Amino acid sequence: MNKIPYEYQTLPKCSRNYISNYGDLLQLTSMQPIQSDCFSTLLELQQPLTKHLDLNVRLFPSSARCARVSHHEASVKHAMIALGSAYKCLQLSNTAADRGYTLDRWNIVTIDQYIRSMSQLQKYTGEQRQENVIFTLICCLSFICLEILRDNRIAAYTHLKNGLNIIDGLPPFVFGFLNSPTATAEQTKAELQDTIKVFGRIEMFGCFYTPGFRPVVAIKAYNSRRFDDGSDMETLHNGEEAHFHANNYFRDIMSRCHETSAHFSDATFWSQPEEQKQQQALVIRAIKLANLFQSLAEATNAPQPGSNNFFCIQLDQLNICCAKILLERMDDCHLLDSHEAQLSRIPDTK
Repeated sequence: MNKIPYEYQTLPKCSRNYISNYGDLLQLTSMQPIQSDCFSTLLELQQPLTKHLDLNVRLFPSSARCARVSHHEASVKHAMIALGSAYKCLQLSNTAADRGYTLDRWNIVTIDQYIRSMSQLQKYTGEQRQENVIFTLICCLSFICLEILRDNRIAAYTHLKNGLNIIDGLPPFVFGFLNSPTATAEQTKAELQDTIKVFGRIEMFGCFYTPGFRPVVAIKAYNSRRFDDGSDMETLHNGEEAHFHANNYFRDIMSRCHETSAHFSDATFWSQPEEQKQQQALVIRAIKLANLFQSLAEATNAPQPGSNNFFCIQLDQLNICCAKILLERMDDCHLLDSHEAQLSRIPDTK
């Protein structure tokens, strides 16, 4: 019997249970047809997401970019193969021939590639080079998706936390691109920017489903615009720009919710001038955004009803309305009654 490596021991128990004999894994080493099939399956997984690119719901920074990285980075290659294999398992489990050798074989491939990827990532422990961080974060995203496909939510959450912890340790200059729809941080690789944005989207789910969840990317961005009241926003030129500002506002509200969660009904906290100033800025920005969205909807070049861009704008307006509710509920001491009166001026979404 071959010795089971440490990486296998660190897998979630629900994953380890798929393997009864580690020797089975070794028999699948370097099986090119299987790897090729996994990559083609991964492309199938990307297709339903790709058609919604303008809705900003991608799970990966770029499927093409990930594929390019996987050609020269073993950890990413194995993670991509593992994800493709997991999706293949899901497909097989929904067919008539869903039990037996074929499904077990793909499960073994999934775990094998999972282990290999984590083993390769060990060499980056403690390193802060952007390229290595990119490799690690892409693997984290693959593992998140893989565990969700297998309905292992706790394991997916663990990988999300690991990725966010890595992002949290990056230097401040890395996050400059988060504050403008057209900004590019020359010191931050495009791949890293894209990957951080994806984590920024996924962490919002953690905020709603996990008590005390800390939205790392959102907080990094909010720290640089704590007192932004939207006075610099004069107009929204298109749906993409509108989405950027609505998205940022909602994430700022989630960041604020996290940092004030321990001060519910704390009159001393809410009476502090700095806290009052932050709330006031968020209120004013909500009103400004709502009015700008109204102007965008009434413009001559407004998206046609029924189009993707039209629904995107509607969803962004709904986001602002939800953020308004969260903002109103933050202060249980009613010290912000004047702010709530201002919030009532936000036009209703039509």
